Amino acid sequence: GNDRGGANRAMRVVFAHLDLGIGGAEQLVVNAALALLKKGHYVTIFTTHHSEGHCFAQTRGSGPLASRIIIAGDWLPRSILGKGVAFCSSVRMAYLALVMVMRWRVEECCFCDGVSTQIPILRLRFPVLFYCHFPDLLLCTQRGSFLKRLYRFPLDWLESTTTGLANVIVVNSNFTGGVYRKAFPRLKEPRVVYPAADFESFTPPDWKRKAQSNRGPFVSLNRFERKKDVGLAIEAFALVLEANPCGSQGLRLVIAGGYDESVTENVEYLTELKELASRKGLIDRVDFRPSVDDAERSGGVTSWHHRSHRDIDL
Repeated sequence: GNDRGGANRAMRVVFAHLDLGIGGAEQLVVNAALALLKKGHYVTIFTTHHSEGHCFAQTRGSGPLASRIIIAGDWLPRSILGKGVAFCSSVRMAYLALVMVMRWRVEECCFCDGVSTQIPILRLRFPVLFYCHFPDLLLCTQRGSFLKRLYRFPLDWLESTTTGLANVIVVNSNFTGGVYRKAFPRLKEPRVVYPAADFESFTPPDWKRKAQSNRGPFVSLNRFERKKDVGLAIEAFALVLEANPCGSQGLRLVIAGGYDESVTENVEYLTELKELASRKGLIDRVDFRPSVDDAERSGGVTSWHHRSHRDIDL
């Protein structure tokens, strides 16, 4: 209703997200925004980048979120000569937050995720819910050089400090909550809020056909980023074939996920994965499917194999 004192009144919720492309974090934002719309709330999504050639269907064309997206800061660099991605992401999100704070419209709550350095700016105007993914300070494991440690020190400090400034901090599972507590032992306890799922978009599997055989490919569905360690799927697949060469005949590995040709790491990592598959002698048994479309994903990868599948989520 419209009663401002009522529990069911419509709220104005604004989202802040770095890059509204294709990935798990982007799916989280899209599904959360759709769920709020279905409940009668008003939604606006701010992002530094959104391309209709690389996004979820709900955010382009006549999609329910297409007219609710505002892009600001896409002119800022994503990296500097392929380096400093975390620093550039922080700068882009700080700029985006400034744009959001300076708007004349009144939103009552801000949902942001991923990059926490935007939170102090957003707090100037909004109550902030921060959806914490795997902390960046734990994802960055290559700190061998003095320059890398010097580069990461202020970024790690900023992440630890700004994360705690959110009004509410949530994580997607008890596992991520444990990782959060390890990374930020002095910060407030996070709440576990499982990601919203759009069940209407999924295609039910053909169980009769799948029951005919238990043989099917392994599937890895992740963005083509080194931190996802997708190479582990290829290594594991090679071990399976080596341990049971007769029983694994016809078995395949599908490596699919978000891929953007404008992102240098995506291009480089796909090449590295293909080279790894070639070194393992598996190039003919590994199917690479970058940038799978909504129909393929919502079909539960049933279109990628004849009968059944096993998922590897890295």
